[in-house]
Amino acid sequence: MSLRPVSQFHRRALRATALGLLILSIILPGIALAQDDDGGLPEPTPTAQPSSESFRSATQTFVYTTTYFDGMQYGAGTVPPVSDTIYLLAGQENIIAPRKTYIFYWPLTNEYLADFRRLNELVEGSLEVLQNGQLVQTVELEPFVTKSDSDDPVNTLELYRGDEAIAAYAAWQATQSQYQRDLLEYSRLDDEWRAEMMDLIKQYGMGGVPDEVVPPQPVNPSPPTIKVTEPTDGFILDLAPGTYQIRVVLPDGSVQPNSEKRLVVFSARREAIAYKLIPASRWTVPLQSDNPISVIYVQPDTTIYLQPYESSEYNERSYGRMINPQNEAARADRWTWKSEGPNFSRTLRMIDGRTVTDIPLTSYKVEQRIGSRGYDIVVFDPAIHDASSFGGFEVKMRPGVRYTVYLVDDEGEVVPGSEREIRALATNQSGPLYAMSLLPIVVGVAVLVFRQKSIRQIKLEDISQ
Repeated sequence: MSLRPVSQFHRRALRATALGLLILSIILPGIALAQDDDGGLPEPTPTAQPSSESFRSATQTFVYTTTYFDGMQYGAGTVPPVSDTIYLLAGQENIIAPRKTYIFYWPLTNEYLADFRRLNELVEGSLEVLQNGQLVQTVELEPFVTKSDSDDPVNTLELYRGDEAIAAYAAWQATQSQYQRDLLEYSRLDDEWRAEMMDLIKQYGMGGVPDEVVPPQPVNPSPPTIKVTEPTDGFILDLAPGTYQIRVVLPDGSVQPNSEKRLVVFSARREAIAYKLIPASRWTVPLQSDNPISVIYVQPDTTIYLQPYESSEYNERSYGRMINPQNEAARADRWTWKSEGPNFSRTLRMIDGRTVTDIPLTSYKVEQRIGSRGYDIVVFDPAIHDASSFGGFEVKMRPGVRYTVYLVDDEGEVVPGSEREIRALATNQSGPLYAMSLLPIVVGVAVLVFRQKSIRQIKLEDISQ
């Protein structure tokens, strides 16, 4: 029997088979080691949810809950015993509530979490506020609610306390009950209207029901937009900036354990106007300009829309630990800007050299192009549009220009902190930059070629010798 030579294809197949066997010899022992003793696969990685073991190891203790005002809205926080300082914003009504609950340590976030579903007990007593060891004021528990309109939650936000809080919540409940009754009545009237329309259709047949015979259709009642939170008791504080000490004094005159805390009431270092920058090419991805000394860089031949907001600069640690008392990342040597609601100036003044242009605040509508993925931004017209997409000041950038813009109030005065410089990027001068970036590569290649020639010359000299 004659032997035929092994083809190139067979050689590649043999090599692939050998490589596959080698990989399996490496993987299979690893899989065997990963199995449990009973031969099963390893348990899946647990998700970031508090385990039952964490709940079982929870400890009943005293905590403070805070309802803080952050400049725009109210937020909620929990101060466990490991946090020795509470941070609140000055010049605002903030609430501290003493409670007993269960807390447990959650290692994935390195935080102590509270289980208020298991226990949420208000501690009766009064709050003593001290400064430099002297009693400043004593605050008693009282109910409070927050009220706002969902159509404009920032500018309609209010806090009610005491009897006014109870009355506001009762009025909101009455409004909700009336709305439910209106819905039931609308449903009944709508059923009657539909039944009457069916009779008319049967009566007039295919010819259609005359307009003068059609009964008026019931109107669906609009849901109330006012929102009121449920009354909750707490200590309502409105303190000047400074460092205080607080403690809860029980009805028997003793001090509640774990209630002695340091209270830091802070204020903004400075205030200015922040701008939300909406590029016409990406209107759903706005940018932000917070710092009044920052420069806004824009691509030439583009359009941006500026939306002004009130903004304040706070110490990063104070503000961060007001939001989360266990925030360890916030630093005391850094500052952060926070927007605190829209600014209602209606004129943006733009200066281009000697040219001064006043840009009015305008509402715009984003219209999707039919048959394509693009869109157009047009001036909002209530006669043909249902609602505007956004409002702002339109700035069209030209190549090589540098604008200075600032807000002007109704009296013609410049709004402090609203000035910005807007520059168009010089994209037509990118050639020299690319040339400079290639210079190290060119020099490196030249050095390499020079060294290769030197080595070749040395070798030739050695051969000749």
